Amino acid sequence: MMGISQTQPQAKPSQTSPRKRAFQFVYVSGRGATQEPGRFSAIFARVKGETEVALAELRKKYPLLHASSVRPAAVDASAHQAILPYIPTQPFAYRMLGPVLLKPVQLGLPSLHSPTQPLGRFLAEMAIGKHAVGPAQDIAMIGEFPIYENSAFRRLAGLDPK
Repeated sequence: MMGISQTQPQAKPSQTSPRKRAFQFVYVSGRGATQEPGRFSAIFARVKGETEVALAELRKKYPLLHASSVRPAAVDASAHQAILPYIPTQPFAYRMLGPVLLKPVQLGLPSLHSPTQPLGRFLAEMAIGKHAVGPAQDIAMIGEFPIYENSAFRRLAGLDPK
């Protein structure tokens, strides 16, 4: 077995800076968010839209920050058994109306349906740099900042045909 002798030079740390990698930041916004709020825009739509604009500015200022936004719509945890124990008890009205309103969305408006298990997988994949695409019909851009509508999430996650 060979050891390092006192006379052998030790390897020096690299003189150049380590390879810089982009930091992926995924903002979970929501359907209805807007950068151009109207008189009757909900406060959440205005705040989420302003946040998207601020993140777009940060992405422009810091090139190693790869921020993006996803706008899920009707988030549904009903088929995701693993997270059900962690969801807080909802108010009575929501517990009564939630299932009644969610079923028509699942059946009649599937483009608005966001099941939690595929959504969570999609968000995690985005955080490691997957699904980085350019503008599309359902992906808006503010400069280099992409905003994925719910239909883009569903399409890229394989929930809807391409």
